Amino acid sequence: MKKTIGLGMAVFASLLLLTACGGDKKTNHSSSDKASSASSSMMEESSMMGSSDTAIANYTDGTYKVEAKEFDENGWKEHVELVIKDGKISEVTYDAVDKDGKLKTADATYKEKMEAGSKTYPEKYTKELADQLIKTQNVNEVEVVTGATHSSENFKKLAEEALMFAEKGETGTHTLDLGK
Repeated sequence: MKKTIGLGMAVFASLLLLTACGGDKKTNHSSSDKASSASSSMMEESSMMGSSDTAIANYTDGTYKVEAKEFDENGWKEHVELVIKDGKISEVTYDAVDKDGKLKTADATYKEKMEAGSKTYPEKYTKELADQLIKTQNVNEVEVVTGATHSSENFKKLAEEALMFAEKGETGTHTLDLGK
């Protein structure tokens, strides 16, 4: 970060010096216009170089839920519910429900079958994904859970949609077409 600032200041000083020493005599720009232009160029170069600082979204406190529009091919409808407190993600719930209202994380048979093949199961991977989102506060930094790739991708899509509503302050339950 210090190198980026130092480089930016050097670029700014060079641009300011070049602008002051040799300019187009036909235009009548004040030195503050030139400095402002050089400063804008420096900012653009700095942002193109890729700053480690990321813009933090402005979330409105509340509860935001997004659920899949349809049940998937296995009979589950996934959903994510986010609680925003003090502008940050404070709670995350990720699960799926079947047509009878039974939660995927509470289905012992599903857990047994999935754990045997994938070494993970809904109660485990939903918590891992939720914990990652709370820790990072950024859907793009949530890593896919091995053995639950499809569910991890759906989690990210649902959470991203919920955060979009959190930016607008539109609480409640919304739907998203996860496609097939």
